[in-house]
Amino acid sequence: AALALQAEIGDLRSDMVRQKYFLPEDFLPSMVTHRLSNEELHNRLTTLHTAHTGLNHRKAETKFVELARELQEYGIHFYLVRAEKHEPEPSMYIGVYLAGILLTKTMRDNERQKVARFSWQGIANLLFKKRQFTIIPRQKPGHKHIANVVLWTSHYK
Repeated sequence: AALALQAEIGDLRSDMVRQKYFLPEDFLPSMVTHRLSNEELHNRLTTLHTAHTGLNHRKAETKFVELARELQEYGIHFYLVRAEKHEPEPSMYIGVYLAGILLTKTMRDNERQKVARFSWQGIANLLFKKRQFTIIPRQKPGHKHIANVVLWTSHYK
């Protein structure tokens, strides 16, 4: 987040410290912003941002991308879904990425726990009808039957 601040804003000036020059939720994932107060997050990021003084926009952005590429969930686009049709809040994510689809469950601390992974070769079909999203796994002769996965989206447009 500090590298993103450096890339967007540049060096931190003393007049910026007194004011809230960024919103933590714009630079940090919700699993981090829910754990600490905005003031604590602002103080920590301001300190980290200061550590990158002198780094120009291009170098800060390059370092940011290099670090992001090392993250476990880099390149995965997540979409909130419900495991049950009438579930009050979405409790799962469908992650679409280069190698296939990843299903994760939202834990109490807003972390994602892997539930299942389907490679593109392991998927026979994907169906999307109104709010219902179904993954139909490819069945292999002589192997245990793999059940379809049915999930529900908030909307279908």
